Amino acid sequence: MTDVETSPGLCMSGHWDGEIVRLGSARFMEVSGLTLPKTGTDTFSIVYGAMGDAVVAAFHLSDPARPEAKGVVSALNADAVHTVLISGVRE
Repeated sequence: MTDVETSPGLCMSGHWDGEIVRLGSARFMEVSGLTLPKTGTDTFSIVYGAMGDAVVAAFHLSDPARPEAKGVVSALNADAVHTVLISGVRE
């Protein structure tokens, strides 16, 4: 891949075999003028892949909480420690 450009949290693009290749968020694909496929879910973060003018892949990513997280948060709350979950994926 040549002419690679990145925008953290948004996209990565470059050229491969004379064609533009994009990997990124729905927002990036829409701004690039590409039509997104229907995914039918809000439970995953989705990263799209496009070659030329077509979206050719949708990667559904998830990062479930670790099994011990509930107990740790409960223990912190019992000690009057205020806890919050902060994620850059969605509001």
